[in-house]
Amino acid sequence: MRLQEHPNLIGLFGVLEIPDRGLALVLELADGGALRQVLNDRVKFPVLPWGVRMRWLLQTAQGLGVLHGLIPRAVIHRDLKAANILLGTPLGAAAAAPAAEGGEQGQEAFLQHFLEHSVAKVADFGIAEVMETMATRASANGGGSSGVAGTLAVRAVSSPHEI
Repeated sequence: MRLQEHPNLIGLFGVLEIPDRGLALVLELADGGALRQVLNDRVKFPVLPWGVRMRWLLQTAQGLGVLHGLIPRAVIHRDLKAANILLGTPLGAAAAAPAAEGGEQGQEAFLQHFLEHSVAKVADFGIAEVMETMATRASANGGGSSGVAGTLAVRAVSSPHEI
């Protein structure tokens, strides 16, 4: 599986060079916007069901789990916040969404469909850090055990202020 195909990571389709502007990333469309917008919009989303919140939390954790589990080099996001989690809908669900027209009832049906089908996607890797995992270091040092059980450690603490 390629990284951009994971359902909880925003897809990267390519890089464009724009004259006099530099490079631009071509990313997957997340039609629901940022999680921060949804959490702060009390007009559109006066009540955000806990089941939806927990689903988005689990999806975000699954995306991070993929990044942290990359061997031989894990990716540490370093700027995870609601503004960097985008909400999208799968293509089939987006096509089946009721029109937002039709007054208040149509808008309510559209928002309910969005809440039921939206998917959280980790995005904005601007300050992400690629780290060598301890498993890679152990194999480079003759295959000895690093003494780490369970989840692999991916970043050593470099100062007591980071604890």
